[in-house]
Amino acid sequence: MNSVGQYTMVSRDKCVKFGDRSFRVVLYGAYNAMGLIGTENNGIAVLDEDRIQVVLDRHYPEESGAFGATEAQACEWRRICRLSPEEFIEFCNSHPNSRDPISLGSKVDRKPRFSASRFIDIAEEPVAYNEPAKREFLSLGKQMAIRLAFALGLNEDQYEVRVNKGGIAVSGEVTLHTDAHYVQFGQFSATKGFLVRACKGRKDYTGGRNYYIQWGNLRNLEGVAEFILSLS
Repeated sequence: MNSVGQYTMVSRDKCVKFGDRSFRVVLYGAYNAMGLIGTENNGIAVLDEDRIQVVLDRHYPEESGAFGATEAQACEWRRICRLSPEEFIEFCNSHPNSRDPISLGSKVDRKPRFSASRFIDIAEEPVAYNEPAKREFLSLGKQMAIRLAFALGLNEDQYEVRVNKGGIAVSGEVTLHTDAHYVQFGQFSATKGFLVRACKGRKDYTGGRNYYIQWGNLRNLEGVAEFILSLS
């Protein structure tokens, strides 16, 4: 199956450019949630190639399931690819599934792709009393928490990510809190790694038994997510 990120069963994929800005218009038949293929989530996605982020998705879904895109979807995909710059911006920013407003005013610096290895390297070395390292630890930790939530199969309204900088003598922490699990990235011990436990709702801050997972395991988010989901 042709895939673009988590969008799979891709039948049409085109990069559209307006001056220095680049976007990708993808017609996909299913969404791959870490191995779980959901054909009910299909349609057209617009990706911002400069910011490396989703502009919108699930546009013009059909009940075609695993049978592929419909001709109506293909026609809509072609229409979007032919929009003028002004029409394209209006379409994206007014769409009910739009994530963040986009503009064509100026070239956007391309964000570096997230690196799990970089986060692991920083997490394995003390960042207390090292402001630049601590800032990067918390920033990358927030991105990692969001990716872990995605690996757990959660939508954006099913979890919270909180960042607590703390004082100069500590690493601070990033917390991923769901209705059933509590994950915290922090340098609590040089050998323990990060904390995970089950909980009973997002107001439960104590939860069940604490487990500590070595930082290097974050290279396999699917495995980490599988372990977390086994906790109760």
